[in-house]
Amino acid sequence: MLQTLPKAVLAGVVVFAVAGLVDVAEARRLWSVRRSDFAVLALAFAGTLTLGVELGLAVSVAASLVLVVRQASYPHTAVLGCLPGSTVYRNVERFPEARTRPGLVVLRFDAPIFFVNVEFFRDRIRKVERTTPGGLRALVLDASAISDVDASGAAALSDLVDDYAARGIHLQLAQVKGPVLDMLRRCGLYDRLGPDRFSFTDDEGVRRATAAIEPAGPGLDRHAGTGGWVD
Repeated sequence: MLQTLPKAVLAGVVVFAVAGLVDVAEARRLWSVRRSDFAVLALAFAGTLTLGVELGLAVSVAASLVLVVRQASYPHTAVLGCLPGSTVYRNVERFPEARTRPGLVVLRFDAPIFFVNVEFFRDRIRKVERTTPGGLRALVLDASAISDVDASGAAALSDLVDDYAARGIHLQLAQVKGPVLDMLRRCGLYDRLGPDRFSFTDDEGVRRATAAIEPAGPGLDRHAGTGGWVD
């Protein structure tokens, strides 16, 4: 039925049908929300045009997997400080008023600790130690965002425990999730550290760490319910 139609007419039909698949508004939204997602979209678009549908989609899927692995390898971390007059701890880069204590660092790691990012975890801990004024005396690891720990992550934590024990640096873990705590029990880390090294909140972890390094540490408000630093 279409044999007698000019190719230009057939091309127009195809272009009209495909035009609805090009979502410019979605591309603009991805550009404004997250540039990496836009880059994958642009790669899929260019690959499909130049390499064909199947190969172009394969390239975009591979790029998406690379992006996921990269994000898992370098997760977000934050040094936390206590907001004045509260027991709330927030990222000091986003909340400049958050207070920290010399020699004591509260570090939040926002990802599972597994083989993909275990070296990044070690590097981040070392960087914290290098950049702490006066030297690191205590580290409170906020584990609220750590949803899992594999064998490699457990080995990294075990090395950290041994290293800090040898150098007299106090390690406290706060807000550890149940599955992670089960893993730490199975690998023996919970028994090695003891229940006093696990805190329900960052504030409790800071208080225990402070008591360990400064039994009568000045500058800490000891009144129940305040939980902040006192000027």
